[in-house]
Amino acid sequence: MKEEIENNKLGSISDKYKPKKAEPALVKVSPVTSNFSPEHDHLFNLRLIGDSGVGKSCLLLRYADETYTESHISTIGIDFKVKRLEVENKKVALQIWDTAGQERFRTIQSTYDSGAHAILLIFDKTNQASFNNIKKWYKENETNYPKALFVLVGTKDDLSNKSVVDYKTAREYADNLGIIYTETSAKTGVNVKELFTEIAKLLLEQLQKVASYIKAVNPTPSPPPARHSSPAKNGFFCCCGFGDEENEPIRPSKR
Repeated sequence: MKEEIENNKLGSISDKYKPKKAEPALVKVSPVTSNFSPEHDHLFNLRLIGDSGVGKSCLLLRYADETYTESHISTIGIDFKVKRLEVENKKVALQIWDTAGQERFRTIQSTYDSGAHAILLIFDKTNQASFNNIKKWYKENETNYPKALFVLVGTKDDLSNKSVVDYKTAREYADNLGIIYTETSAKTGVNVKELFTEIAKLLLEQLQKVASYIKAVNPTPSPPPARHSSPAKNGFFCCCGFGDEENEPIRPSKR
């Protein structure tokens, strides 16, 4: 059983996604439009949410800059980085917002809030309190972003000998919420790139499903028949049908 769980941890994130909600991709559609620009086909906003010190900034630095540092100063307020990648032949830009976990920075964060396509709920596997607080973070952000894609992420997977939250417990919690769960290590880089790539794929799938749904519900109406002008007896034309044999020709006004 243990070997099966370990193999699953290293598999595709989508393999771990067994939602209990019906059609989550259609239910959880971001209210934010994926912006188009010459540099990319879609821009998605991602937010890293969780207690202070769980490794949000380290996760962001590992993915965006491919760097890691043991000593990192806690984020003050909010920070973000943009990472560009190609998914399904589409140029995608991920704007990833790193939020501070302290309550006193909430006002600053709301100032820069431009919505979210995906919410990453981050906890430290070696810190039980950070996992317990996920319930609070989920409730708060599910209220603010009810149509966003939610992902539960356990960090510091390299410290398995110090882990107090096992994979099975976190996975069951995520399954009950109907969201994705995966474990990462910013130090070793395990599952970091795969995590964000999978999120980009899922968001693109959402857009495609929503587009198909809208098209099915609101099919494009057939264009009205073209109205052609009819030649008048005196050589004048009118697009309203006047000036033909059944109507008086349009004549120039006499002054």
